[in-house]
Amino acid sequence: WHAPIIAQGHNYPGHPLAGIFMMTLFTTSLSFPMAYCRFKSKTILGPSALHGMINPLGVLTVFFVVGANPLVGFVAGIAGIAVILLLTVGIYVFDKKFIRDYQML
Repeated sequence: WHAPIIAQGHNYPGHPLAGIFMMTLFTTSLSFPMAYCRFKSKTILGPSALHGMINPLGVLTVFFVVGANPLVGFVAGIAGIAVILLLTVGIYVFDKKFIRDYQML
């Protein structure tokens, strides 16, 4: 449901098509930490809280990152995706038990 809103300029102003692509990358990359949070907390409340923290973080970014390209410098841009991917690699490297257990699902 994000695509029509992004095409109208939300999240990535001035970049309707690239914004849809970036939001797809962002949400896909976020699925791994969300799954980790769900698995570890054994409830949907963990990833729900994580999602609830990401949205205000995006709003705060607008106040502290002046003049950045939304495709690059915002939470749902390349910078945010890079941080999420680093977190995912950290989970993979440091929590082998989770990787084994998750593969068994």
